Amino acid sequence: MKELHLQAYKPGDPSLDFLYEMIPHHEAAVSMSENILKYGHNEQVKQLAATIIRDQLAGIGKLDSLKEKLKMNPQINKQAEEAYLKAYNNIYKTMITDARC
Repeated sequence: MKELHLQAYKPGDPSLDFLYEMIPHHEAAVSMSENILKYGHNEQVKQLAATIIRDQLAGIGKLDSLKEKLKMNPQINKQAEEAYLKAYNNIYKTMITDARC
């Protein structure tokens, strides 16, 4: 996931930044859920994973559709993008740190 974060496209539009970051995040949630369906044994966890797959796939479709629409007329604001990415990086660092617990 860290590699996806570092490679994310930065178009200059914070809204597009968000969409470009969220799509691989959702894809990772799907992959993690598929993994637990394959190897997990707890039925409650497996039911939750199946729900996550369904919901995240729907979310990916919506995110991708909106991304394609916004790409046609991006709202370039490098200052806003810089502020957004600074806050995003702090959120990302917290997520990675919490995942190591």
